[in-house]
Amino acid sequence: MFPLAGAAFPSNETQLHQALVGGLEGLLASGHPRVELEADAFPTIRRLHVDLSHCQMDPHSRPQQAVGPKQSGITVARLDVLAHPLQVLEASLDVDLAARDALFDFDQDARGRSLLVLSDAADGHLRANINKVDLEELLLSSARAAAAKSGITIEGTELELTSVGERSVEVHVRVTARKFFAAVVRISGRLDIDQQLTAQVSNLSCEGEGMVGSLARHLLEGHLKCFEGYRVPLTAFSQGEVRLRDLRIHTDDGLEVQASFGREV
Repeated sequence: MFPLAGAAFPSNETQLHQALVGGLEGLLASGHPRVELEADAFPTIRRLHVDLSHCQMDPHSRPQQAVGPKQSGITVARLDVLAHPLQVLEASLDVDLAARDALFDFDQDARGRSLLVLSDAADGHLRANINKVDLEELLLSSARAAAAKSGITIEGTELELTSVGERSVEVHVRVTARKFFAAVVRISGRLDIDQQLTAQVSNLSCEGEGMVGSLARHLLEGHLKCFEGYRVPLTAFSQGEVRLRDLRIHTDDGLEVQASFGREV
């Protein structure tokens, strides 16, 4: 799904290009989306290439939901969407999406803004990756700021990820904190990845070792509660009405999600 600039649906290649660029710019805090279109005769598109590399998502932007009314949009023989990387909050994501013979509908959100919604594809593949260092920063940046206000320095973190089933990951973080003396705080939680490739944080808990560890635990616990149920988008866009299949999670050096989509054979 891509947001489109303007309320009217595009009726030619030039309008489509302008609507895509303007809609994507509305999602970004910085950077410029690069959109390339090759068309035979609108609405038949031979190639659509979207590059969000080195762009930064606006942290206040929210995924839009299509509510209708929809109408037939465009067909795309070859679709490519990539970002190497895309900055989302404190994390850098690498995203790759490729699809063949994709069908899009024109639709609208609840505020009447136009959308381009993927409704079908012959076959496609999606990969989203965030490395371990960026994931640590994403999970702990707020806690570091809160600890600093009480004179506690977080000196280091060790992150461990373990796949649990097809769509879930257990998270264990060992935090070394210091206020006059070093102490260890252990934080654990869970990431569940939904159909729209959004990771939701849950089951957060915190344990501290020693007096300084207990102090740090007490401080961090309050801020961890703010993250219970927190949703982290693993990509800047949704795949619309197309359902993912063969979703695989890899946790060797961070969090990588791979999935296929398209018509069932």
